[in-house]
Amino acid sequence: MSERKIYRMRLVGGEIVETIAASEAHARAKIARRLAARTAGKALRERRRNQRTGVTVELIDTHHPDSRLDPDGGRWATVCIDHGAVVNHDTLAIARSFLAVPWEFCPDCQETVSATDG
Repeated sequence: MSERKIYRMRLVGGEIVETIAASEAHARAKIARRLAARTAGKALRERRRNQRTGVTVELIDTHHPDSRLDPDGGRWATVCIDHGAVVNHDTLAIARSFLAVPWEFCPDCQETVSATDG
């Protein structure tokens, strides 16, 4: 069994969230899932399971008062819940298009796709 450590992440607004995990990537994913649970039904606009990678991807309105994500990169954020990767977009249409291709913004999903494609 791998060694587990405490990981901390500072959120927009200064809140510090911590979790215990075996790796930084696993910690980011756990924290992202915890944050997603907090905003479910609020800032969360859409949630999908990607068939190619098997990950859960969410669309978040960063301007919603309940959102914990940084709106500086654009109002809409596409989030890979399994790996914690986030990308912001200026339009809802672009953000929705990224729900179908998490490997375009998530390095871990990109590795999964590269490994399966040969």
